[in-house]
Amino acid sequence: MFTEQLGKVLAHASDLEKFDIGDVEPMTHPLGLTNVIRPDTVGETLSAEVALSQAPDAEDGQFAVPAILGEAE
Repeated sequence: MFTEQLGKVLAHASDLEKFDIGDVEPMTHPLGLTNVIRPDTVGETLSAEVALSQAPDAEDGQFAVPAILGEAE
């Protein structure tokens, strides 16, 4: 079954080789794409103290989380 399917894929690739694409510019996507994401600008941020004030556990100015995968502290 796979041999037959691969044969069809290769036959199709062989058909595509017949086209003259020498003047076709390479592309990464068939449609023109435009970036619609907003610019990355720095906005108002929280201080470390305010951010950590709501944390269930904090240590040395960082969020403290439980050890995972059997790692010891």
